[in-house]
Amino acid sequence: MRKILFVVVSLELGGTENYLLRFLEFIKDKNIEPVVLCKRGVTGSLEKKYSELGIRLVKMKLNNLPSISWMKFYCFLQEERFDVISDFTGNFAGITLFISKWIGVEKRIVFYRKSTNLFKEDKFRLYYNSLLCKLLFYSSTKILSNSDEALNFFYPEKINTENNKFIVIRNGLELAKFNNTRNTEQLRKSLNIPSEAFLIGHIGRYHPHKNHEAVVNVANNILNKHHNVYFLIIGRGVKEGLSNVKLHDRIILSDERSDIPDILRIMDAFYFPSIAEGQPNALIEAMVSGLPFVASDIGTVKESIPERYYKYLVPVDDIHKAEICLTEFIQKNSKSLFFEAQQFALSKYNSEDRFLDFYNELK
Repeated sequence: MRKILFVVVSLELGGTENYLLRFLEFIKDKNIEPVVLCKRGVTGSLEKKYSELGIRLVKMKLNNLPSISWMKFYCFLQEERFDVISDFTGNFAGITLFISKWIGVEKRIVFYRKSTNLFKEDKFRLYYNSLLCKLLFYSSTKILSNSDEALNFFYPEKINTENNKFIVIRNGLELAKFNNTRNTEQLRKSLNIPSEAFLIGHIGRYHPHKNHEAVVNVANNILNKHHNVYFLIIGRGVKEGLSNVKLHDRIILSDERSDIPDILRIMDAFYFPSIAEGQPNALIEAMVSGLPFVASDIGTVKESIPERYYKYLVPVDDIHKAEICLTEFIQKNSKSLFFEAQQFALSKYNSEDRFLDFYNELK
């Protein structure tokens, strides 16, 4: 039995944490003993779901700067004797994988889930981040990412010379969840959205990179001109984050929900103006649902959609062009135009295929 340590920051609801949870569900009948370490020293809102799977959870605060916590982690590895370590914490995995290499862990894998730096950049942080990246390259046996963009960003000089070390493994979706037949009229009614209204949606936690400023500006502009249109903005922290922003009365806000496939079925179009993404999961889910979309013109979006739909990508700050594209959807039924995008997403992002790709790297 392979003993595998997965390292995450915490178990708060987020893309990485949900991905790992679904992956552990996928491998629960395989010959693997998984352990999940939360390096913030706490778990989070997903702890119960992980525990229900029988996953052993370890709360161990690991500092990103040199500290006694590194020695504690060393002793932990000495005692546990893992066969594989898979770290989801980006360049900070350089520390855990270096210690793992020192201990003699056979497979040492980092799995990047972001395509750019998320910290506030200054001279010291950039220098230390560069050191960690070099340490990670030295210490790892494989460097995985859910996008080409991430590998090109973090390893621009090595990506073409060390091809055997770098692998892109896309996120997968549980496609069966998108075949539900929940009554869409009742769901709209529960959200105070008329059944005949044209509904444009956005899904994403409240964060500067999600660009909620653009979502609100575009929504206000469109709603002032079109009286039978509503906007639905969903995500963790959205209500609090937009509490002091002037919103049109036909903008509906909701914090995170567990029925996203049903929510997508009541939408008529999707707006996704993110400034940075690892893999744009919300956009992919919208494609699987067959929704016309307008998205930001960034690398991770481009590599996630068919090229013929690039004309619906706009610069992150181009409010006017986004409004024009969405208005086109309002004025004429465009769902049939996005059938190819839907079929593309259904074939490329099947969870079983993509989870198997990851599992094969752990064996």
